Formats: sequence, C-alpha cells, structure tokens
Amino acid sequence: MKKKLFSLTLAVAAVFALPAISNAQNIGGLLNKGKKVASKITGKEEPKEQQARPTENKVTPVIFANGVEMINPIAESITIEPVGLYGISAEESPVGDVYLVMKVTLKEPKNKTNFGSSIRNQKMIAVDAAGNVYNIPASGSEPYDTPQDVPVIVNMGKPGIMFTNVSTDLKKMDLVKVGVFIDAYHQDNIIFKNFPIQWNPTEEDKK
Repeated sequence: MKKKLFSLTLAVAAVFALPAISNAQNIGGLLNKGKKVASKITGKEEPKEQQARPTENKVTPVIFANGVEMINPIAESITIEPVGLYGISAEESPVGDVYLVMKVTLKEPKNKTNFGSSIRNQKMIAVDAAGNVYNIPASGSEPYDTPQDVPVIVNMGKPGIMFTNVSTDLKKMDLVKVGVFIDAYHQDNIIFKNFPIQWNPTEEDKK
C-alpha cells in the first residue's frame, strides 16, 4: 500500500512539474530576448566566438616569354606587359640609372594613369639578388596618357622615377615594384620578378 501511494505521489509531482519546466523554458527565451534588446539599447553586444578572417583572394602570377613574372592585383582595370628594364650609364662609369618600360591598356573610362610611388603608402622599389634595395628619388607618381582600351607604351625613363646608382655589373633585378593609380577605387602595386636589365640599349635592342 505504501509503495502504491509513493508511486502515485511521484506521478502527481511529475504532472505539476511539466508546466514549470515549460514556463522555465519560456522564461529563458524571454531572458535571451531581453539581453538582445538591451544590447541594442546600450550599444554593447554580447561576446561572440572569434571567427577566422576570410582568406584574401590570391592573384595568380603571369610569366612572360623572357622569364619575367608579374603580379597585377588590378588586372580587371588595367592590363600590363613588361617591355624592358633598361640601364643608362656614362662611359666607363661603374653605376647608372635603371628605368622601367611597360605596355598598358586601361579598361576604365579614364584618360590618365599615375605610375610610381605613394600608392597605398608604398614606394616604388627594386631589389637585387644580394638584397640591395633601390629607391626612386621622387616621393610621388608621374601621370601618363592612357586612353581607354588603347594599348600605349609607358616609358618611365624620366628624372625622379628611375632607380639610381645601380651597378652596371648587375644583370637582373629580383623584384621591381611600381604603384599604379587610376582613381581612388582602382589602385595597387604591380610586382615584377626576375627582370633582366639591358644596359645602354640601342633602339634596335628595344624592339
């Protein structure tokens, strides 16, 4: 008799407990909603689990017939082809100036493109195999006429945007970086690797 009475008591307690559990779940849901509303009012959000940053899209390098490798992050806005890296030196001088020549085709509805330094706060530089860094004297960039969809030659053999005091014994730059500025929405730094230097070329050499 006592066992039956005890079982009956447990059954009755379970019946009364069900609404309590349901109410507790409802209260918990209301509390969670309250926290979200409070976070919106105070401007403080609840701490969330740290999420990994999305991986940036990597630019596929392009390798040209002369072995030059190019990375162009804004290829959708401007196509670039390395024509040559030319050196000019005085007779019997152990050093000279080196300048970059490219063929470019602008795809944006603009008439000019700037090439040089100060693009994304980076300088135009070159680095040789020994790790020597060559800067250009100018701190800014030079504008060039680049009509839309028309291939043009950009010759950077101008004072201020040439690499200076380069040894004439140097036959290659491991890296050349030049900034390209079309407008505020289309700008970045183009990188060339394994770029051979042609010293004192003739017009025939440039063809």
